[in-house]
Amino acid sequence: MIQRIQTLWLILASLTLFLLFLFPYSHFSDQMGIAHALKITGLYKNIGGEAILSTSFILQTIVLVILAIFPFFIIFNYKNRKKQSLLVSILIAVIILFGAWIYVSTQKAIEAVNQQVGIGNLDIGALLIPLSIVFLFLALKGIKYDEKLIKSAERLR
Repeated sequence: MIQRIQTLWLILASLTLFLLFLFPYSHFSDQMGIAHALKITGLYKNIGGEAILSTSFILQTIVLVILAIFPFFIIFNYKNRKKQSLLVSILIAVIILFGAWIYVSTQKAIEAVNQQVGIGNLDIGALLIPLSIVFLFLALKGIKYDEKLIKSAERLR
C-alpha cells in the first residue's frame, strides 16, 4: 500500500486541499480601501492590520474537509484497483465542481464591491485546487499502471 506511487500522489492531493485552510484563494479592496481576503472558512476584512471574519462559509468548509479526507479512504481500497480508479475519477469531478463553486462565491463577493474577477484578484489558494487535480490524475495513472502490471503477470502464469 505505502510502496505504491499512487499512495504518494493521493496523500499530496489531500495535503494540497488541506492547505486551502491556510491560504486565501482571492483578495480585493473595496471603495474605502479596506482589504478583503476570501478563504475557505469565510470572508475576512483587514482592519488595522488584523484579519476579522465578516462572513463565514461553513458549508464550503465542511465540503472541503470531506474532499480532503476522501483520498485517504481511496488509499485503503488498494486491493480493489477498479473501485480505486472509479473513486479517483469521481473525486476529480467533484473537485472540479467545488472549484466552480469557489469561483462563483468569489465572483459574488468581488461584484458586491463593483469590481470584476481578474488575475490580480487570485491568490495562492486558487492554484491549490488545480494542483490537487494534477496529483489525482497522477494517482489515476499509477493505478492504471498497477492494473496493467497485474494483468501482464497473470498472463505469464
